[in-house]
Amino acid sequence: MKEQIDDARQKAILNVNHWGGRTMTYGGTLIMEDKSVYTYRYCLFMNEESGNNQQHSFLNNKNHLTKIKELSDGEFKKVISFIEEILKENYTDQQIFDYGYSVKVNHNGVKKEVKNVDSLYNKAKDLIASLTENNS
Repeated sequence: MKEQIDDARQKAILNVNHWGGRTMTYGGTLIMEDKSVYTYRYCLFMNEESGNNQQHSFLNNKNHLTKIKELSDGEFKKVISFIEEILKENYTDQQIFDYGYSVKVNHNGVKKEVKNVDSLYNKAKDLIASLTENNS
């Protein structure tokens, strides 16, 4: 599962993600060039000190890469506009320990990652919510 998720993350044009916690879990939403929208989650490990193999198994069984939607042309244009806006702006990454979040873009051969900037992360989450709100 990890390889599938990592491959999809590399190919995504927009990756809005978070990571952290004692189990080092990461997850988020990916938007692909083919207009597909995926959610993903991956638990890297369970704290050895917990000694709870049942919980470890439960967390690992929650790992997933799931296609949730195909965007319309209009929705995809909103995503591209958002990506182009990110590429134009200068952001200063914020240092955070134990957890974090980022917005990564990959458009027309240009890659950019912005780490732990609340305003951008919240704007990205709002965009994704607006695109997927009728998908539940």
